[in-house]
Amino acid sequence: MSWDGFGSSSKSSGDSSGELRQPAPSPTAFQLRSQVARSALKVNWERVGVPIEWELERSASGDASDPDSLSGSSSELHLTRQKRNAQPSEYTQMTRLLLLSCLVAVTAGAQKPSSDEAAIRAARERSNRAIAAHNLDAAAAIWSADYVGVTSRNARSIGRDEERKGFAELLATRPKVVFVRTPTSIVVNAKWAQAGETGRWTGSWSDSSGVTRVGGVYFAKWRRENGEWKILAETFVQTTCSGTRYCDNPPAPQ
Repeated sequence: MSWDGFGSSSKSSGDSSGELRQPAPSPTAFQLRSQVARSALKVNWERVGVPIEWELERSASGDASDPDSLSGSSSELHLTRQKRNAQPSEYTQMTRLLLLSCLVAVTAGAQKPSSDEAAIRAARERSNRAIAAHNLDAAAAIWSADYVGVTSRNARSIGRDEERKGFAELLATRPKVVFVRTPTSIVVNAKWAQAGETGRWTGSWSDSSGVTRVGGVYFAKWRRENGEWKILAETFVQTTCSGTRYCDNPPAPQ
């Protein structure tokens, strides 16, 4: 008595003469896995008009019925393509259709920024140019009258006029200072006429001690006022500093 793969007992069957016959040999585990793999990886494209079959073939040295005779280095899995009853024109047409589908998918994924986002990015560019040129009038024109700012040294300014005054003092003490703000994300809530901007900022200036280079991240809130986007608030966080002793003097704790 032996046990089959489902846990039930079975006997060898005999013929009419009463002689016992040997049961047919069971497939080896290797053969079963090969059959399953072949069935799983065989893809027939005839249903979509492409008579191509991908079949898994095993090329190995040794007896395929004896897994022990197959060395891992000499056995390889080859995926071969077989073209059956297909004309070149059919494949050319299908290839074009597939390429067109890919192009449509890529184009749909690369959406253009909204007009509001584009306007905010343009305003940020104007701000960078104004700061580089030390043009206070152009820089202040982008701030809201209710502007609130927090610098990397935790200095705070309330109102556009106060921010303008602080910027004028900075330019007087650092005549070669330049700041650049580069947005990495802008999210617009058009219904509420506001937007959030996050990005990276860099700054540099030179004096008798050398060139100081700073940088970090910033957060800005924009508000649409009379059809124009203005900066309502900005906060700057410094994460890098190099070049001079300035980097050794962090803001005093509060």
